[in-house]
Amino acid sequence: MVLKVAVIGGGVIGITSAYVIAENLEDVQVTVFSESWSPLIPRGMVQLVTGILCQKSFEVFQGICKTEEAVEWGVGLLSVFSLATEPLETPPYQDLFLEYRPLCAKELSMFPSRCRYGAFITTFFVECTKFLPVLMKRLQRKGGKLIEKKIETYMR
Repeated sequence: MVLKVAVIGGGVIGITSAYVIAENLEDVQVTVFSESWSPLIPRGMVQLVTGILCQKSFEVFQGICKTEEAVEWGVGLLSVFSLATEPLETPPYQDLFLEYRPLCAKELSMFPSRCRYGAFITTFFVECTKFLPVLMKRLQRKGGKLIEKKIETYMR
């Protein structure tokens, strides 16, 4: 018997979830419903991502980054200086960064004097304009369907 799974949302989380289901389960038909197919999150639809989802994303991006296909996927490493005029709170997900540390006085001296606080962060970046199309094609090769339709309500 084929298990039918519906995923609502065509962003990174929705498409990635659909692909992981299709990749890891046998006899499953995955359908993704999305109001639109855009690599950008529509205004007002910012998603809160915490805990295990961040950890899993880190593992997926780290795995992709180690492959020859990382450029095709649009996944890479990025180091940044995060600057602030007020003390920075340590993010609860700091362990998911490859590096996260407060800036020393020498580093802060490179920036405008109003920037008295900061952190150096190394993490992964994902170019959604590359990542989503690659993932959508792979999902379709696994038999997944992509339907452009706004879902107003759903029933169990």
